Amino acid sequence: MQENKNDVMWRLSYFAKALTRAKRLESLRKEFHQELYDAITYPSVRYGDDYQKGRNPNTDAQAIRIIESKERYERKIQKEYQLADIWQMILTEWVNEIERLLLIRYFKKEKPVSYSVIRKIIKRIKPKLDALEIKTLGERNQQAYGEFEEFRRLNDDLFVSKTKLSFLEDSTKKHPVLVDGRFVFLTDGEFERHQNKDKEMLHQEMLNYRNRRNGVSVM
Repeated sequence: MQENKNDVMWRLSYFAKALTRAKRLESLRKEFHQELYDAITYPSVRYGDDYQKGRNPNTDAQAIRIIESKERYERKIQKEYQLADIWQMILTEWVNEIERLLLIRYFKKEKPVSYSVIRKIIKRIKPKLDALEIKTLGERNQQAYGEFEEFRRLNDDLFVSKTKLSFLEDSTKKHPVLVDGRFVFLTDGEFERHQNKDKEMLHQEMLNYRNRRNGVSVM
């Protein structure tokens, strides 16, 4: 029980400071972007003994990494604002005016408040907070599934039905494998057979290579 109360207190403290974190991230946005640009490695071509291998990075890959880093940063800011909204909902909908002032004093301003008073408030709002967390987790899972389905719809050529591969079986898929340029989800048994097939092909290639070196005709 005490552990649960401590968990709620930690969450409330985290919610209370979310707006401050969001504002700070926004104030550091330009600095973060500049750091990304400063980390760009430009292609160079050198000749003779001074030539250094690996000094020609893929410019497109760098641009993609910068875009992805910016997007992650923005998502981080939005997440903080969402937590700040939860804090405001708690203050405006879950507690009365006196409790609101006490929560702000204790969690946001970090000033002393009687622990017994805080504990009573926490005991009352904990069920709502737990229900909200479960609801939020479900929404995130649903969103992630929707994004995957959209990705799969837009990249249908990367996926292949099991009927196109003779060694697939009816079962829950666990192992994503790239086969002939397409993603296939295999069971444990299918994955093991797929690996064995690769080993057999590699073994045959090694035999063919040795035969060619020894002047033996390869059919």
